[in-house]
Amino acid sequence: MVVKHVSDLPLFAVRAAAKAFTISLAASNRYSPSYLAVLEDSLGLPSTFAEGHDWPWINPVTTAHIEEYPSCFQRRRSCFGEGGSTTKPASQSYVETQYRRLKRFWNWLVSRGHVESTALDLIPHPHIKERVIPIVSQEEMMKLL
Repeated sequence: MVVKHVSDLPLFAVRAAAKAFTISLAASNRYSPSYLAVLEDSLGLPSTFAEGHDWPWINPVTTAHIEEYPSCFQRRRSCFGEGGSTTKPASQSYVETQYRRLKRFWNWLVSRGHVESTALDLIPHPHIKERVIPIVSQEEMMKLL
């Protein structure tokens, strides 16, 4: 059997696709090894989630499947097989970072012809509330000096 595209295989697991994605980025020699390691770890979460929620294959994944993933951050541990649950939900910036990484991954799958369209096209970019970080006033700075 000659395989020209991964999509020619009967089933392409999310974990295998994530690995192929990071290998592709590494081959471009445009990213640092530390960035690639973080990306690979980050894509391990949706891979684990997919395997535990009956959608480990790329081709039949729908927008509804993808929406289930970030909503699970409210009960993070039980979603990823660690047992129990956590009372602390993931931060907005963490969810947004996960979204961006997933979007990039799915866009790569489309560009390589592994899937016809990205399941994230219908999911809006997560909103992050602006955090106001208090700064030292000029008067307080003068007192410090």
